[in-house]
Amino acid sequence: LMPVCVSVAAGQTRQDSPVPRTVLQEQPRHSVAGNQAVNDAAVRSTSTGFFIGAGLEGNGIALSEGGSTSPTESGAGGGLVIGYGFNRRWSLYGTFSGASIESVDFGGNYGLGHFDLGTRIHFLAGEHRVVPFLQAGLAGRAISADFVSGFRTTRLTARGAGLEFGGGLNAHFTPRFAFSGGVTWMVGDFTRYEVN
Repeated sequence: LMPVCVSVAAGQTRQDSPVPRTVLQEQPRHSVAGNQAVNDAAVRSTSTGFFIGAGLEGNGIALSEGGSTSPTESGAGGGLVIGYGFNRRWSLYGTFSGASIESVDFGGNYGLGHFDLGTRIHFLAGEHRVVPFLQAGLAGRAISADFVSGFRTTRLTARGAGLEFGGGLNAHFTPRFAFSGGVTWMVGDFTRYEVN
């Protein structure tokens, strides 16, 4: 008579079974490994853990005073972002960027820098390569301009805080590496001015 297997799922056999114990034990393992390979292949993007990025930016600034808005001044710059994703949906991040802005009021450029601290909400992370996101947080902004009169140079600086919000897309080449593009707006006031 053929021996009877007591429990194939648990990998147990009777002592008089000619079926090797290792065969019954390894069959579930191959099944688990196969499922894991399928799961790994389905993961095209990830938003969890630490992340860091750097890139080029285009910046613009418009000032409002007395109900009127000045023409938008713009320029190019660069930025750095670092953060941590607590799960596939949301993360905490900080950004710092700087740019050289071309002035429309005087001949020359001035420096613009800002720092943001906020939260980012990701959509479709995991099974999709393109992951949209929305973000919002607190922001600080500063400008610095030099005015030359004769042999004298005067520096004007202004600082202020506000709120920032925006959104964008992460296009993943691998689950951990992506090209990111987005647009962010900051609203607030310059509340501290210095002239040196």
